Amino acid sequence: MTIDISAIAALFDPAPEVTPATVSELSVDSRLVTDPEATLFVALPTANNDGHAFVPELIERGVRNFIVNRIDPSWPRSPQLNFIVTDDTFEALHRVGAMCRERLKATVVAVTGSVGKTTVKELFNSAAHDSAASVTRSPRSYNSQVGVPLSLWQLNPEADVAIVEAGISRMGEMKRLAEVIRPEVGVLTVITSEHDEGFASRREKISEKIRLFDSCHTIIYNADDPDQASLLHERYPDRRLVGVNAGNGSSFADCIPYVAALGNVLGIATSLPAKPLRPLTRLEVIDGINNCRLIANRLSEDPVSLAGALDFARRQNGGNAPLVLVLDESTSRRYAAQLARLTERYNITRCVTTNLSSPDNIVASDFRNEIIVVNTADHYSPDKVIAILEDKQHETLMEVNLDAMVHNFNFFRSKVKPSTGVICMLKAHGYGAGSVELARTLQEQGAAYIAVAVADEGIELRRGGITMPIIVLNPRVHDLHTLYLHNLEPEVYSLELLGQIIDHFAGYPHDVRFPIHLKIETGMRRLGFLEEDMPRVAEMLSVTRKIYASTMFSHLACADDPSEDDYTRGQFAVFDRCYKALTEALPYPVKRHILNSTGIVRFPEHQYDFVRLGIGLYGVPTLFDGSMAGLRNVSRLTSTIISLKHWHAGDTVGYNRRGRLTRDSVIATVPVGYADGIDRHLGYGNTSFIVNSHACPTVGSVCMDICMIDVTDVPCKVGDRVEIFGDTITPQMLADTLTTIPYEILTSISPRVKRIYYRE
Repeated sequence: MTIDISAIAALFDPAPEVTPATVSELSVDSRLVTDPEATLFVALPTANNDGHAFVPELIERGVRNFIVNRIDPSWPRSPQLNFIVTDDTFEALHRVGAMCRERLKATVVAVTGSVGKTTVKELFNSAAHDSAASVTRSPRSYNSQVGVPLSLWQLNPEADVAIVEAGISRMGEMKRLAEVIRPEVGVLTVITSEHDEGFASRREKISEKIRLFDSCHTIIYNADDPDQASLLHERYPDRRLVGVNAGNGSSFADCIPYVAALGNVLGIATSLPAKPLRPLTRLEVIDGINNCRLIANRLSEDPVSLAGALDFARRQNGGNAPLVLVLDESTSRRYAAQLARLTERYNITRCVTTNLSSPDNIVASDFRNEIIVVNTADHYSPDKVIAILEDKQHETLMEVNLDAMVHNFNFFRSKVKPSTGVICMLKAHGYGAGSVELARTLQEQGAAYIAVAVADEGIELRRGGITMPIIVLNPRVHDLHTLYLHNLEPEVYSLELLGQIIDHFAGYPHDVRFPIHLKIETGMRRLGFLEEDMPRVAEMLSVTRKIYASTMFSHLACADDPSEDDYTRGQFAVFDRCYKALTEALPYPVKRHILNSTGIVRFPEHQYDFVRLGIGLYGVPTLFDGSMAGLRNVSRLTSTIISLKHWHAGDTVGYNRRGRLTRDSVIATVPVGYADGIDRHLGYGNTSFIVNSHACPTVGSVCMDICMIDVTDVPCKVGDRVEIFGDTITPQMLADTLTTIPYEILTSISPRVKRIYYRE
């Protein structure tokens, strides 16, 4: 929308005097400002940051309009600058969102639920494509307390139908969203265990979500859920309630009934394509040739989805790499005016048009050191361009769900105080998932630190544009200057290493202040200073001005074992004594942390200044009492069927004839083996892979590059995807088979396996 700044000022009492201006961009993130003079920036304080800190930088970049809760005397002032000052900038953002809602001519549809919100929204937009009605919708998954006002600003005020998502994670949140959105039609998708920790019961969660529908005349819900039906009829006996049979509501097919019902309610004819092979609504990030990064926009071809993809792309490599857009010729013609604006807004260096179904003019050597956004004209069309430009062609790939990782991060963050920072462990290439892309996402989410194992891992993150603090857990003495050059902070675990660091920095300039992190031995019996070392540590740190202890920490040996809680409590006691002894002797404060993923849940009273989030970040529970049931799996390893053969009973398959068939069988060959990280002990039927939702046992030995599975009872064909682990066969299940731990399963996946990162 384009709005006069005086109209926004009039939302406040008393209305401040402002210099005449119009704004067409609303932003709460300084990194996403693309048209400074047309931007209204709302400075939001958060637990880990404060938007007010970026105001001077934004003024220098040309932003002239701000909503703030204070004016710092150090900020530049001029008649061209407009500061709207309010006590609560978060509430002010909601006022602006409500104003945008007031300007819509459309029938407003609100979609809420645990899963399926974005799919329903995008499916309806696609299904109504050929109707006479125009549809506008919120971008991507902008459904939070901040995302909803931002999405309302981006809606087309002239459209016939506006679809807005709304998501909540705890009691009391929906009232504010309902007041901003004020929908006329509501859609309640499936309710799962997601965000259960924010509610006393499932029915309480549904009751909070349906508060969104107070202004609705019609509500569409999942008739397969008796809690939805009873609570809706109880709260809204006088409304039109439309129940649909939507299964579990999480897949493409399950969302179709919502779309059909919504079309009937609005009087809009809808038609949907056949079920796709991949999720409809996602952005994929893939390593490209010649140091490029590919982003496949599988959301939709239209400018709203493309803008979301370009926002995502701009965050790659710190926003410094040139941005290239590849799109279908038909899209270029259909949205020519909007694409021209997007090209200017996102500083796209070049736009390449092609026939995505036959991209003969796409030449790999034409692309180098760029971020390439491939915009879809239909669900499958980017694949041929990706095949030309991707770095790895291996059929086996690791799919990494960045939204699931964000969910897990917030799951654990909700269990600690707002003042407690979260240190995220990205050792071993992000537990096999790939560290750079994960670090970018965690940096956006406000993680306090990233922790890696060795200096090379930290350097890789710095080269990938990661600017947040990074701890190196296993530093080497000859890496110290490298650590300093790349702003990496080492763990220090012995008097010898501490002395070497002090000696190394003795010759550096007087103003150098190099942070270190002291490891305390409290019971793991690996590395760390002993309790009796504390006086000497304090003495050594007190006489150097160039080295200082940023944090001290320890590691729990058995936090997941209640029978060893006395031992764990002993570790806490030793740690507390060491902390007291050190900080009383040092002339400056030192922060501390000891809790791991398990400890965050079991021992929140010891969260201190930071907690460390490791395997839980990746959706692998360490407790099985229901306290971690809300975690979502992050990594999914898949391959593809490359051959199908019919063999007879008595035939043998593989090396040493160890796969002996007891019936006539259909055997599929899958190009994944122990060189990709598949343990040989998973052969011989010891595990199953998933093909078209069916479990197919392995047959014979796992080979270096391939393995065989029995698909006799499964309808399948060459090219069908095969899930090795993911939501069905979990890393924990494979670990149990191999009598090991999920860490080993995840970190064993070979670097030659292609990683694809996606946002839903």
